[in-house]
Amino acid sequence: MERPILRGRKVILRKRDYERDLEAYLQWLNDPEMSFWEEPWSEFRPPQREDFIKGWWEAQEKAGTDPHWQEGIWQIDALDGRYIGRITHSDISEPHRRCEVGIVIWAKDLWGKGYGTDAMMTLLHHLFQERKVHRVECATWSGNAGMIRCAEKSGFRREGVRREAVYNLRDGRYYDSVLFGILEREFELIGDPAGST
Repeated sequence: MERPILRGRKVILRKRDYERDLEAYLQWLNDPEMSFWEEPWSEFRPPQREDFIKGWWEAQEKAGTDPHWQEGIWQIDALDGRYIGRITHSDISEPHRRCEVGIVIWAKDLWGKGYGTDAMMTLLHHLFQERKVHRVECATWSGNAGMIRCAEKSGFRREGVRREAVYNLRDGRYYDSVLFGILEREFELIGDPAGST
């Protein structure tokens, strides 16, 4: 079955378009600021172009033979068609009906403008309404105020903190790991603010 396109108020979530997405994806992977916000504990090592492209096309071949390949990876477009980021969910665990989500908005000029929240709400609607998930989790480090704001605006509850669990290579400090969760019944109380269909 063909994967659906998920529509929100500001974004569209779609499967990867290997021809179209390659250069933008590679550009973002070579941005040290993007790497920092995703993994501040890792040294920035941009991929070698030739190796990345070889792996990219190998992934396309696998996607053509395995309909479930990268099932939980969605590309984020703005409504004007601009490719702006990625949102993911892990495999849905059984019998718990639980998964974990993560998001990155690569278009820096759109940070703080609600695109991440809309993408998150659109994916949550799909997970709870279509995939019948019971619980969704996410985590970030305490220095990532944008991700914390996105989680809270999307209805997640802050459930716990792992104190000083994340070492930031840039400033040599330890940060907390912050854990969030949202249940199906809690999302139902919010409604569907993304207006997804």
